[in-house]
Amino acid sequence: MGRKVAESIRQLQAFQHVRKTKGAEVCPAGWEPGKPTLKVTPDLAGNVWKIWKPDE
Repeated sequence: MGRKVAESIRQLQAFQHVRKTKGAEVCPAGWEPGKPTLKVTPDLAGNVWKIWKPDE
């Protein structure tokens, strides 16, 4: 975990979201609450960069 408390809280929220969705959704790097998540599918492996658009 990072040294900043805010970063630790953000990561904890991401972990909680994954657990709440039972692993059906994951949080990409830099994810913030309320931002889009990724749906776990076999096509996602190796293609996150094609699917996840952080600027949207």
